[in-house]
Amino acid sequence: MQLRGKLERTLTAQGILYGCSVQGPFTAVDESLDSLSEERRDVGRLDINLYQEFSYPVAARLNEMGIPFAFFTAYDDNTLPDAFVGRPIIPKNDRRDDIVAKVKGLLRA
Repeated sequence: MQLRGKLERTLTAQGILYGCSVQGPFTAVDESLDSLSEERRDVGRLDINLYQEFSYPVAARLNEMGIPFAFFTAYDDNTLPDAFVGRPIIPKNDRRDDIVAKVKGLLRA
């Protein structure tokens, strides 16, 4: 929660979120999938582990919708299913500036 607020403020201050809004956090796959049916997203940032389930169904849906996304996680890419190998990963311990740069890259994708 705290990271979301800081990240949102940083992205807004840099003009990256102009015309965008931050949704979530979503803590369950069903909740995440429901949110995708409500409104088009520009970019996604997914935690792999959503308490007792993995976010891979959400990643698959974002992929189908052509929405660029990255996994925001402490896991490395060796744990990803084959369908998501090579997908960007934003390590949870990244500095805020690095996270911002990666989100910028996703928005340009």
